Amino acid sequence: MREIEFQEVGMENYGPYIDPLILEFVNDTLTLVTGPNGVGKTMALDAILFTLYGITSRGMRGDDVVNNVVGRNCKTWVKFRSDETQYTVTRYHKYTKLGNTVILNVGGVDTKKGHKEVTPEIERILSPRKTFTNTLMFGQKVKDFFTDLTDSDKKEIFRQILNLIKYVKYHTEVSNKLKKIIMDYAEVAKGELVKDEVLKSTQTQIKILENQQREFEIEKEKKLKEIEAKISKNLMLKLSWDDKLKKQLLIEVPDTYDIAKAISDVEAQLNQLSETQDSQCQGLSHQRELKINDLRNHEQFEVTKLSKASQEDKDKLQTKETALKDQLTEFLSFNQEQRHELENLTIKLHTDSLHYTAEADKLYENVIEADIATCPTCDTDLTEDKIKEISKKIKGYHDAVKAANQESEKIEENMKTLRHHMAENSELINEQRDKLKSKIELVNANYTKNALELHIRLTEAIDKVDKSFRGAMDSLHLGFKDDRKHLELKLQVLNEQKETIDQNNKIVDEIQDALKNLKTERDKLGMQYDLESDTEYNEAQLIAHKREEVALQSQILVLLDQRERLIRKKDIYEFWKQAYSPSGIPSMLIDEAIPFMNKKISEYLDKLTNGRYVVSFDTLAATKAGEFRDKISVNVLDTFTRANSRVQLSGGQTRIIDIATILTLGDLQSNIQNMKVNILVFDEIFDSLDDENIMQVSKVLNKLKIGKSIYLISHRHEDQLEADEVLAMQ
Repeated sequence: MREIEFQEVGMENYGPYIDPLILEFVNDTLTLVTGPNGVGKTMALDAILFTLYGITSRGMRGDDVVNNVVGRNCKTWVKFRSDETQYTVTRYHKYTKLGNTVILNVGGVDTKKGHKEVTPEIERILSPRKTFTNTLMFGQKVKDFFTDLTDSDKKEIFRQILNLIKYVKYHTEVSNKLKKIIMDYAEVAKGELVKDEVLKSTQTQIKILENQQREFEIEKEKKLKEIEAKISKNLMLKLSWDDKLKKQLLIEVPDTYDIAKAISDVEAQLNQLSETQDSQCQGLSHQRELKINDLRNHEQFEVTKLSKASQEDKDKLQTKETALKDQLTEFLSFNQEQRHELENLTIKLHTDSLHYTAEADKLYENVIEADIATCPTCDTDLTEDKIKEISKKIKGYHDAVKAANQESEKIEENMKTLRHHMAENSELINEQRDKLKSKIELVNANYTKNALELHIRLTEAIDKVDKSFRGAMDSLHLGFKDDRKHLELKLQVLNEQKETIDQNNKIVDEIQDALKNLKTERDKLGMQYDLESDTEYNEAQLIAHKREEVALQSQILVLLDQRERLIRKKDIYEFWKQAYSPSGIPSMLIDEAIPFMNKKISEYLDKLTNGRYVVSFDTLAATKAGEFRDKISVNVLDTFTRANSRVQLSGGQTRIIDIATILTLGDLQSNIQNMKVNILVFDEIFDSLDDENIMQVSKVLNKLKIGKSIYLISHRHEDQLEADEVLAMQ
């Protein structure tokens, strides 16, 4: 059995979903998809149909499914496995790079692209769309469900499930072959009449050809006499041209071979002269290049020597400049440290002066000028001795402040001396650095001047070489000019002699050509005479017509035999046309499938309704109007109310029967096509059902989930279902 296992369906910028959403199909699982209306529960599972066939169960296509917020880059995909082969179908719409397309990937390799290529392959691997929706998916808004279809659409799905499409093909092929046989029969009969007419025409033509043969012999004798007269005239003209040739050959002219050889020798001497001149010119050019290269190499050597000496002088001066910079940096760093130390000492002395002044003022205010003098240490009345001691202490503070101020003045003098010393040394070092920079600039200027002088001398030397070269070249050309002129004059005389010889030869050739033409004409006339003498009347056409007469008589006998064999073949194909017609073998196969379907739907209805409803499938025989026997009818009976048609049933009753029908069609497809598929999708099938029916459907689905992944969409009834997983959408 061929097993088809769906693994996942994914979507991005599809319907209400912007971010990627993936629904996995896990076998042995019943998944309940819940959520309020409008969140996209149906849309999510409709991505299966849209990806595989380009249309949802509600008939939405293309732009209808693209997310309205993003407005582009809609992508859906379905992954499934058929036996050992892995398939991935990816559909793009309004996609930035791929536009609108669908791609089929088989085993990791993209094999088909585009709706026209992918859809036939999906129908081959899985099934056509209507069969898919009537065996694996069901919902309240699903279009094209089996029980709502027209008779012709029901027959189409039934044929697809039972693989009866091939018989339509067989019937068409046999019908076409039967038409061809009938056409061949008519063609053979027509051919037979034509052959009779041709035979009569051939016999008439034979008589005409025999008369033509007699006329041919008379005409042949007349032509031979005309050719003999032309040959005699040709011989007279030949004698005249022979006399002209003898007279022309008596004229004396130089030997053609000697003249040609002399011309060739002179031309060879001219070529040799040109080659010698070119060779000597090339030698002079080579000597010029060598001299110029020597001059340039010498200049390069001198420039390099100047550059090296200049660089050495600059390196020495820059070394001295670097030493002065280091000396200045070291001096500034040392003086900076000294100045920093003096500043710190000044700050310390100033701080001490302020401290002593504050202490002296404090003692003076709190002790000497106070109304009631008390000791600041023991808080007792001051004695005269104590006051003298404190006054002495105040005087000591004032002396310390004075000493600190004097020391500060000395430090300030030292600071002035230090700054003056720093300025003098910095100025001296900078003067020395400026002198070094001037020397470096002088070295660069001397180098530039010397290099320029070397280049000027080189240019002057090259000009002298070029002047000498031009003079040598002029002398060389002048030396060859006289020799060339002598040879060219000699060649002109020889060419004039050759022209005289050529003119004489031309006249001789014209005479000889005339004689050749006469001989050719005479030979041709002789050949015509021989040919005409040997020519016999061409009896091939006459013989051919006589053979054709025999062949036509034989072909007429063959056509008679073909006509009899086509009659027998026509009877055979008429039998098979009837066998492959809907009322033949397909009708027999449908009749064989009906009991299986009636048994299966009865089993499902027993589980769903305890046998309340009886549904049976039936076929109708051909009618006078020509209706085919494979027309399907669905018979319904409510054993409680005795209602016997779908229009008499309520919405819940119809829903129960539809559920049993899709399960039955799925079993029929699995049985006939030896195929097992692992998914079932039900969308809002509980809306019209009461609690008891909901419980019965739930039990049936839980038994069916073995080896399958069942998705059930509902916005309520969560507590009444025994779901393995609940997927809540917001």
